Amino acid sequence: MNSNPEQLVQSELLAANDLLPPTEALSRQFILEPEDAERGPETAGAESVRSRRGFRIGTIGLVPEAGTLCEILERPRIYPIPNTADCCLGMINLRGTLIPAFQVHASFGAGADDGPGRWVIAIGNGAEAGALCIDGLPEQVELSTDSRIATIPPLPGSLHPHVLGGYQCGGVLWFEFDHAGLFRAIAER
Repeated sequence: MNSNPEQLVQSELLAANDLLPPTEALSRQFILEPEDAERGPETAGAESVRSRRGFRIGTIGLVPEAGTLCEILERPRIYPIPNTADCCLGMINLRGTLIPAFQVHASFGAGADDGPGRWVIAIGNGAEAGALCIDGLPEQVELSTDSRIATIPPLPGSLHPHVLGGYQCGGVLWFEFDHAGLFRAIAER
């Protein structure tokens, strides 16, 4: 260990000078460990349980892919766009980025599209981002290999091709889905 006080001060100054300016640091993306990465030898034999957040549209429970950026918005201002599909409510300005907002309740068989409710979830970032009107706040969902269902039941046509897997948790079916594929399919209608 270095005990010279002058060298310690110099090494601290060098470390401080290696820091990024705030504007550059904020513009970088954070890289997080995958949720199902191996956690160490103490969990090697344990069942793989992943705690995730899911949301509902009608009776359908949806869980975005692991590592997907999600943000809950309470009654965001939605700017309508003329001559778009009925399910496209318009655009949301999310910190300077415009993202499309969709109301898919009718196409998911979850009731009439009567405009946005109280909660909207923004999913993804960049060109793959979009927002969905949801029924209530997200819920904690424990996904495990034991709760995974072998066969995906019939789902609405626009959702089914984008489902990555299904889970039975607490009496509710939850579907992990590819948000980017779903948003592309909705936009192409």
